[in-house]
Amino acid sequence: MGCEAENLNLFIRFDHIDGLKSEDSLIFETNRIGKVDEVTYTKKGDYLVELMIYKPYANAATEHARFFIISDPQKNGRSAVEMIQILKGGRLLQNNTVLEGSDKSSVIIERLGKDLEKGNGEFQKRVQRICR
Repeated sequence: MGCEAENLNLFIRFDHIDGLKSEDSLIFETNRIGKVDEVTYTKKGDYLVELMIYKPYANAATEHARFFIISDPQKNGRSAVEMIQILKGGRLLQNNTVLEGSDKSSVIIERLGKDLEKGNGEFQKRVQRICR
């Protein structure tokens, strides 16, 4: 029992929090995978948001995960943190890792860029096969 992994705790820095509070949801692919434990205003003038990811979802938190604040789609008037992966796979995040938060538009652009890179690589492979 002592070897079982626990919930994963992460810290995300945001410039603004749009009303985010303790107990707000952490969402991944429409699932509530965790919650906001604490929101702290720092001496640097930003916010440090402590997230807890429930143990069954800890493997979704990789180096390719990005976090941004949204309006909670299930709780009217509340905010939530959404996590998306810009690429599949990657190194798992370690407990108590501190990450920079993003905004939704920059994450979408980053994800599209990664998709284009992957698609361009596939296109080049197909051209090489045809030319042989």
